[in-house]
Amino acid sequence: MIDYHRLVILLRTRASVRTWQKIDDADRSEAWPSRRMIYAVEPTDETTLFVFAHECGHVALNHPDLSVQGKAARHEYDATQWAFSALRRLGVRVSPDIVRFAKECLAGYVETDLECGHVPLRIRFFVRGVKPAYAERHENRKDAGE
Repeated sequence: MIDYHRLVILLRTRASVRTWQKIDDADRSEAWPSRRMIYAVEPTDETTLFVFAHECGHVALNHPDLSVQGKAARHEYDATQWAFSALRRLGVRVSPDIVRFAKECLAGYVETDLECGHVPLRIRFFVRGVKPAYAERHENRKDAGE
């Protein structure tokens, strides 16, 4: 059985996250690196653990608080790779389902950034052939007036 509480403590420590605001909706997770703060659901499964680790990655990598036009895909990719590496170092298996989930989330950022700038080949290769699920959820939110 996975001890999510212990993993949260270890991830927060590795990323130097000072504040964690628990939220109810994983789609609304975000990081504020300048404040060393993340907003994320409490991890209860491999997906929410990955999302938590990904947000910690933004803090660990000192990304800007708001997406920089044309660089969001790069920041999301780097945070994803940080999360994969941190989880593996902690002995957590990163399943193919989590890799697919990460690619689907990243694909929307790649699509958007390609419209306004360059996306490194390694990132385009990582999401090759993946439908951008995050972009669809984001569009649905905008359509609903959120």
